[in-house]
Amino acid sequence: MDRKLSGKSCAFDDYIVNSVTITSLFPETGFCDTVSGSVRIDETTNLTHQQLTDAFGRVGLVMGKVEIMNTAFTNLSFFSDLYAVMGIVMDPGYSLVIMNNLKLETMNGALLQTYPNARIEGNPLLDPNCTHMYLYYTTKRRVRKNRLNCGCELDGPLTNANIHEVDDNCYLILDVQHEEFEDRVCRVGIVTDLTVLPDNCHTLVGDLTIGDQSRTEDFWKLYNVTRLYGGLTIRNSSLRSFAPLWQLREIHNFAENQSALVIDSNPVLRSAYLGGMMRMLSYLPCSVMENPALSVSEQDCGLFSKFTSDRAKFRGNKDDCQDTKRDSSGFIAEYIIIPVLSLTLHWESFTV
Repeated sequence: MDRKLSGKSCAFDDYIVNSVTITSLFPETGFCDTVSGSVRIDETTNLTHQQLTDAFGRVGLVMGKVEIMNTAFTNLSFFSDLYAVMGIVMDPGYSLVIMNNLKLETMNGALLQTYPNARIEGNPLLDPNCTHMYLYYTTKRRVRKNRLNCGCELDGPLTNANIHEVDDNCYLILDVQHEEFEDRVCRVGIVTDLTVLPDNCHTLVGDLTIGDQSRTEDFWKLYNVTRLYGGLTIRNSSLRSFAPLWQLREIHNFAENQSALVIDSNPVLRSAYLGGMMRMLSYLPCSVMENPALSVSEQDCGLFSKFTSDRAKFRGNKDDCQDTKRDSSGFIAEYIIIPVLSLTLHWESFTV
């Protein structure tokens, strides 16, 4: 059925979904593709999975909250088309809540694509789809006490005071709420030794090299970094993945004839996943070369194409992406003014 012809906006004022309130989600003609109001499905919802699918199966947008709590469902496929939950204006809480569903095994629905404020907690059998979460759940989130949590969590910035609270088997730390504290800018110059890098930096200004002199015990200093104004070179390192850079969102290199990112000759690097990256700007393309164990997946190729604006080169890796086409110098000129000005707003300088 054509959503454009038959989809309707349906008001839902009852909050809790049950056999009585669900009737408002069945218009006389067509179906609901937008729901105006918050929706809660819980232990009082006396409806089958199929009945919920009939009501919500083609809903793409909820203008309110969605809460799924204390249910016995094994998946959420009745929300298979749901791509956005807007939350409530002036309400700082979570717009998507999936909690205490003891039999829930897979999301298989409710996989939003609009950066929701999400709380997914206390679902002991749930695999929350980490790949999707890394891509889209990048703002406020709390993902804990599920079968898989895609990493470990803290309730604030990672510092040398709380680093010992992190489990030894953590490969990734989530839920560091960098939007809740003032951005700390560190002017680092040229850094090739992470031991001299200050801890708790959110923005780095300078060139950073991770190489054979970089100690693994210093990688945690990168966990809070979200922006780099300079170049990032990863060469001859012991990294197997880019997990220490999980929060890195932007790299802007304004120097002529330089690249924002060079990944070169890392013998044990197996993954090039940079799921948090949103933008990478420089005069020369990103370069990923001569990493013998690196297999760049089709998904990672797509991400590189997206955040480099189709400006990346791949050579001599175990598996390469096809080179992207845009390779002209001067590409970033139109962008330079905005990020430079933004640095003057919250400047706290730390010189190395």
